[in-house]
Amino acid sequence: MYLKFQSEVIKRLGNSTYMLGQSCDVDGFKVHLPGDQEITKFQKLELRCKANDCHLLDEQGLRVE
Repeated sequence: MYLKFQSEVIKRLGNSTYMLGQSCDVDGFKVHLPGDQEITKFQKLELRCKANDCHLLDEQGLRVE
C-alpha cells in the first residue's frame, strides 16, 4: 500500500513518534513510527506499508476491509 501524507502535528512519546496530518484528502490521518524517525512539521512523505499492517476506519470509526 502506498499513500502520500503531509504531517501537521508530531508527538514524541517514549520510543514512538505519532504524526497527525492529511492523506488522500482526509484530515486527522494518524501514523505511528519508531521514536528515532526525524520528521518535521508540514513535511510531505510517501508512506508504504503492508495492507495488513494498516488500519483504515470510516467516518463512524469502523474498520474498512
